[in-house]
Amino acid sequence: ALSRVLALNTPIKVLPEAQRFFSGLADSEPDPKRAAELRDVQGALKDPAFATWFFSHRTWNAMVRNTIALTQLEGSTKTNVIPAQAQATLDCRLLPGEDLHAFIASIRALVKPDNVEVTSLEAEPSVRPSSTNTELFRCVEDVIHQSFPTVPIVTPYSRAANDSRFFQARGIVCYGFTPFVMTQAELDAQHGNDERLSVENIRRGTRMIYEISKRFAGR
Repeated sequence: ALSRVLALNTPIKVLPEAQRFFSGLADSEPDPKRAAELRDVQGALKDPAFATWFFSHRTWNAMVRNTIALTQLEGSTKTNVIPAQAQATLDCRLLPGEDLHAFIASIRALVKPDNVEVTSLEAEPSVRPSSTNTELFRCVEDVIHQSFPTVPIVTPYSRAANDSRFFQARGIVCYGFTPFVMTQAELDAQHGNDERLSVENIRRGTRMIYEISKRFAGR
């Protein structure tokens, strides 16, 4: 049952918010062909070569499909005892606007032949990202360009759960903003034993958050 679930190729869906992110990346892409592909990811993914390159970026893969990860397995508490039951926990991340109940129903259909029960441990309705056409977002852009004048500003949406969803569900504008300059190795270390931020990042990030708050409060 788990093998079938983990082998599931969830449908590709390039949402407008995701396409806007990739189009922003295309503006700084030196290869004209690659830039054109990034400006039309849905169409470009029909090309196997582009798809292989695109899906090699794990974060990008998670921006265009629902993801399923097996994170916990539980069975017997002793080596020589066959358990009466076993269970697995799947960490599923859905795209914004996805039908949660329809997704759970699809998982139940996959495991039905094995008489496996599926229970949702923590299920909340998906919310759409906040619009970037706001005064707050323009404040963020201004402050970023003050420190990094030539850096393009793109807006990937987070696949991790955070408190923004509670506010967005009530129509309150929320953005995730991490004003740090980090290497890929530092990003990969998040939630790991070596998770860290440099002192300079803390200083710069604090200054930027303060400046955004000051500017927005004055508008």
